[in-house]
Amino acid sequence: MARIQARAMYDFASQNEDELSFRTGEVLTVVSQYVGDGYEGWWLGRSASGQEGYIPESFVELLSPPEPSIPPPPPPPPPPPPSYENLAPQPRHYQQFQQQQASPVAPPPPKESFFADESWSSDDDDGGASAVTPRNVARGGGGAAVTNRAGQGSRFSVAGTPGQGPAGAPALRKAVSSTLSTTSAEANNRKTIRGLPKVAGIKEFLLTDEVPPVTDVDTVTVVLDGQELAWQPREQAFTCKVTDPSKASKMRGLKSYIAYQISTSANPSLVVSRRYKHFDWLHKQLCDKFPCVAVPPLPDKQVTGRYEESFINARMRQLQCWMNRMSAHPVTGPSLVFQHFLTCADEGKRWKEGKRRAEQDKLSRGQVYHTIRLSAPCDLTDMERYTDAFDGFATEIDTATRLAMDTALSHSKKCENNIRKEYSRIADACFAMEKAACLVPNNKLDQLSQAMHAAGQSYQQVSELWAQQPRSDSDQLAEALHEYSGLISCLPAVISIGRGSIATARDCQRGLEEGRISPAEAQETTRRAALVSAAQCAEMNNFRREVDADYKAMMANFLREQVRFHQEIANKLQAALDTFSY
Repeated sequence: MARIQARAMYDFASQNEDELSFRTGEVLTVVSQYVGDGYEGWWLGRSASGQEGYIPESFVELLSPPEPSIPPPPPPPPPPPPSYENLAPQPRHYQQFQQQQASPVAPPPPKESFFADESWSSDDDDGGASAVTPRNVARGGGGAAVTNRAGQGSRFSVAGTPGQGPAGAPALRKAVSSTLSTTSAEANNRKTIRGLPKVAGIKEFLLTDEVPPVTDVDTVTVVLDGQELAWQPREQAFTCKVTDPSKASKMRGLKSYIAYQISTSANPSLVVSRRYKHFDWLHKQLCDKFPCVAVPPLPDKQVTGRYEESFINARMRQLQCWMNRMSAHPVTGPSLVFQHFLTCADEGKRWKEGKRRAEQDKLSRGQVYHTIRLSAPCDLTDMERYTDAFDGFATEIDTATRLAMDTALSHSKKCENNIRKEYSRIADACFAMEKAACLVPNNKLDQLSQAMHAAGQSYQQVSELWAQQPRSDSDQLAEALHEYSGLISCLPAVISIGRGSIATARDCQRGLEEGRISPAEAQETTRRAALVSAAQCAEMNNFRREVDADYKAMMANFLREQVRFHQEIANKLQAALDTFSY
């Protein structure tokens, strides 16, 4: 029986003994594509050397399957390329054109399917949510929640007091390092929709005259802020807190999970309990609902070591960053699905009703552009020119962010190993000089001996400072850059939708010049393409503002800790110098 083989698309460094490390281009044997409930996204693989372990599905691509004993029938011929020859001059025929020319898309699930399965999965809660009483519990890292920009300057103020890094920094560094070159692929393999043809409903929005009912609650406005397009700011902003991770179970202990307590500044007394499955569901709904928004990926799942304190605290901080970004966004923050996630404490009927409403929302995917309103007319040519310039910026900042993250991780390792050892060697040399001075008869070099001992102690303390310092600066910088790398990886999807809409509008203009469509049809398609492109420009400008504030906060925190660190070293060396003034 032929074995299934897969080629590694990215490097993967195992974080646990049950996982299998591999390099890009390595061919692996897939032993099993199912490793148990709750471990979706992982396979059991074997390397060429015979080692077996878990491998992430998104990091590999299956090679050609073995030939069956009976050859399959030939595939049907591909559909003809899209054209505008079948367009009738009346808008009512847009639907017919769409049915004939659109690329094949999977049909939506029948209405009954939303009610068929009330549970999340075999590894999820039946109720979906539960209310808890607010409490202050000193649980490892529970109080070190990341502060939102609306609070104390930036969502990246993850440090507590100076010199105290986040708990589990080495574990975080390993997780960030293993995904250094794969964030974009992971984001794409999660829920990111890339390109116009893959966004369900976008062609219907551009090419049909059907308009679903839109209420004032659904509308999203793009305003002209100075010389640039922007999402209309919210009247009331709020912040979120993710705290108190605790282990819970169901099915009489057969299934266990980590639950996080979430509260908002708008209603601090309301605390809801959410687990990773709930965050994963919310992420999917936001990606489906708002293809015009760059929704960053969630922190990765882990097969083993899920209940280690370092992993739990690191994931809590990453979920806090994700919640900060989504709650601060002018579009996702006030959305009904996000508010339902934050405020629904009912563990039964009310939660399920809100869940169904979100999953059945007709104004999602491409249809969400029906909810967008422009405060001023926009020129497609200007927006296309701005998109091209921003695309270059997105590419460069992606490269720069990965380089900075790699540099921060490398610096952390050097501080904990090479630099610490070098200063320890200097300390040992001072202690050796002290020992030699003690051997002089009648203690004639007693003062020199004491000074050498003080210098050795100072250098020994400095070596420990170097080993501990990454938790206060470079580890935090790498964590923040890792989160941003995931966000940047979502930008190409948003940009491609805007470019695809502009290309569709250009095709309609050519159809108008050739007499294949009416002026009214071309004008309406151009108007809708402008909506899509304006939403894309608003999201790009929102990202640019976040980069300005967040990268400023990142580097300010890093440099502040570096100044404090080197001043502390200088003070210790100055104290050692003073002992030589005898």
